[in-house]
Amino acid sequence: MNPSLNEMSPLRELLKTHEDWLMKRLLHYAKRVIDIGDGASVEEAWRRCVRGLSGALIKGLKTRYPDFEFRQGDHFRDDPLCAFMVNTAARHRERGISLEMFQGLFIYYKEAWLSKLQKVL
Repeated sequence: MNPSLNEMSPLRELLKTHEDWLMKRLLHYAKRVIDIGDGASVEEAWRRCVRGLSGALIKGLKTRYPDFEFRQGDHFRDDPLCAFMVNTAARHRERGISLEMFQGLFIYYKEAWLSKLQKVL
């Protein structure tokens, strides 16, 4: 059974209201493997990324993938999540972060979101 948009409202609300928790959890995971520095500017940069990714997920659920299904013929150029990922990877590459490191960091994003969902469920 595919979830309706109403059934997805709690997930959207969770993403919107737990930005600070998600950002801190993400920093916790990332600091274990890389030196990301400390301070308000570091936290704000990671917060912007959490906000952007959460926003892309929410928009994608509303517009492109309300039932979480990819279909043959789907074009990902218009996908908000893919666009966010491509643009963010390009900005990170400009700062000297390799694609491998970027992809590795996104594993921690997934871990942070899953950790939050497990606490709520």
